[in-house]
Amino acid sequence: MKKSSRIFLAICGGLLCLCTMSSPADAIAVENPTAKNVETIKYDFLAKDEMPILGYVGLPSENVMDGVASENPSFITRSNMVRYKEAGFNILSGLYEREPSNTNEVLRALELCNELNLAYFVNDTTFRCETYGGSVGYATEEQYQAALENAWYLNEPAFAGIAVKDEPSAKDFNAMGYVNKAIKAKAEGKILYTNLFPRGVEKERLYLDNPTGGTYEQYQRYVKEFVEKVKPDVLAYDCYLFFAPGGTLGNICGGYDPVSEVVHEVSFKNYFEALSLYRNTAKDNNIPFWVTVAAQNHNAKTLFTKKQINWTVNVSLAYGAKGMQYYTYWPMMAGSKVEDWDNTNRNGMVTVNGTPHDTYYTIKEINSNIKLVDSVLMQSESKGLIQFGKQILPINHKDLLYSYGLLNNVDGGDVVAGCFEHNGNDVYYIVNNSVDCGRKTFTADFVKKVNVKAIGGNLVTDQNPTGQETYDNVYNLSFNLSAGESILLEVER
Repeated sequence: MKKSSRIFLAICGGLLCLCTMSSPADAIAVENPTAKNVETIKYDFLAKDEMPILGYVGLPSENVMDGVASENPSFITRSNMVRYKEAGFNILSGLYEREPSNTNEVLRALELCNELNLAYFVNDTTFRCETYGGSVGYATEEQYQAALENAWYLNEPAFAGIAVKDEPSAKDFNAMGYVNKAIKAKAEGKILYTNLFPRGVEKERLYLDNPTGGTYEQYQRYVKEFVEKVKPDVLAYDCYLFFAPGGTLGNICGGYDPVSEVVHEVSFKNYFEALSLYRNTAKDNNIPFWVTVAAQNHNAKTLFTKKQINWTVNVSLAYGAKGMQYYTYWPMMAGSKVEDWDNTNRNGMVTVNGTPHDTYYTIKEINSNIKLVDSVLMQSESKGLIQFGKQILPINHKDLLYSYGLLNNVDGGDVVAGCFEHNGNDVYYIVNNSVDCGRKTFTADFVKKVNVKAIGGNLVTDQNPTGQETYDNVYNLSFNLSAGESILLEVER
């Protein structure tokens, strides 16, 4: 297909989709003029170029349920921690094990993480920053600094930061800002860790003062206030698709809401509004953003397909995400005994006793594929996304490109390509834009002969464990991708 024809089809398809662009001309202006250049992301608690990968929730501590006479043993054991690491995770966040109520469990988690080269976010209720229970944020900035200065875990090698309230409301932001200032003053290089509400959550749960405007405007304000008041080093959030059985991109685009009624309603349009909002907010503030992916429907024992999870992870990476989280690793708990937990009809990547099931191995494979490309993606600047084929995603006009670098076309089916700049080269993170098709052969065509390095799990063999291949002086390159799978192409300019 000629480049001019592809542009015409992309424009026509874009006018029919659910995207937020106002006109095709707007879509050409992809770069935010105030955006900063995120050339290098480096966390002092991870190895160079290593992408953060976290499973939430982690390993439950002894007598886990607050206010309930629980009888469970501690699951913070070496064997469970090894299994967690073997799934490809490099960060563990405390939830059930809390400081100061069960210091021994926190210490055990820190020691095991250090032994296995994992980073650990401490759940210290002194800094919980929630509008009910805990310190509420009634403490002053000076009090937070004094409390942190005396924290026993500051010099633990695995300590990476403090986990404050999950899904905070806007009323928690002032206190979180105080905590973040304390961390920067007393624990330089560590971070405040939180995960923001998803796009589509009811406005009442955001707790904005006198919220005005439409739902999306309210959510934009929620994220904006978080950045202004907390000044975080990381933007992390959740937004889950495919909760209902049989969810496909086709029926979602047709108006199907893929999320169970018992969970926040997140439509396909909402999902991409959130991706765009966090991508551009991250660029504007020169900080990375992390996406939380649903590993399965945690409110029912419905397992997502490998293709659905692959698609969600890889589209997020194509959008410029520089951290990946999965919910949930261990099942969410309820009841006073281990046998009660299994009766709540909830599930995780492992069972209530830590035994892996199919989703564990799916995520393990996906994480191993991330590790093939993270050294490039962590050092790359997101430029935007190009779509090829008929199935058009609702990509915001700020993020949409019709051309980038020397790539002319990708033929063979529907794909989305995240476009990046890396060390003066052009990078394309190409994703098979389907959650239900079989393996297909795609061909990338270039405007002239180029040198290409290809990296991807589809290239991994016993003889090529790195999943890398190089091609010199080629006009085109063919590769095979199943639904949701990806390949990274780095093209010399």
